[in-house]
Amino acid sequence: MRPIILIPCKRLTGGKSRLAPVLSGDARAALCRRFLRDTLRLACAVGSPADIRVVSADREALQLAADCGVGGEDDPDGELNSALVHAVARSVRPDSPEERRNLLILPIDLVHATPAQISCVLAAPGDIVLTPDRAGRGTNLLRMTGRIAREFHFQYGDDSVSRHLAEALRLDLRAEVLDDPDLAFDIDTPDDYAAWIAGHPQGDSL
Repeated sequence: MRPIILIPCKRLTGGKSRLAPVLSGDARAALCRRFLRDTLRLACAVGSPADIRVVSADREALQLAADCGVGGEDDPDGELNSALVHAVARSVRPDSPEERRNLLILPIDLVHATPAQISCVLAAPGDIVLTPDRAGRGTNLLRMTGRIAREFHFQYGDDSVSRHLAEALRLDLRAEVLDDPDLAFDIDTPDDYAAWIAGHPQGDSL
């Protein structure tokens, strides 16, 4: 079965604030638009647009999703964990076939991720599968079934890997941690951006 994919997205005009030393506000907004479009294409390569949702308080981000045939879930208070709980409740009905399907949380800035790598995460054993960032503390990808997602307390924020693993333990679930250098690479700091541009020169054309 095709996965359910939730794509969290901050406001495009306020995203990637840590890149302010190297990019203007307009350039950061353009970069976020590019990341979102690329992530929508990635998601559509492994799933059906009907099963993909952008979770955002940003009307422009939701419109970009709609332009790709993808639905949206509003994030009225800007708090990721509560927004995901709301999106899961809307996407996975109790005692429905959706409860047996994979559900994937896919950030917009995994610039090296490929459909094949995403498919490996979806196929990996474990009740919960996550890929950490390069520091081993942040959660980049998170996969579970829809049934588990309805019960799971999302723990995005500081040290989310250990907090997500603790939540899996609370629910008596088997967690699998996949270390993949491409899936670990995200764009948060000026050094991340410089490394991406160095290996991907066309990235500077926003």
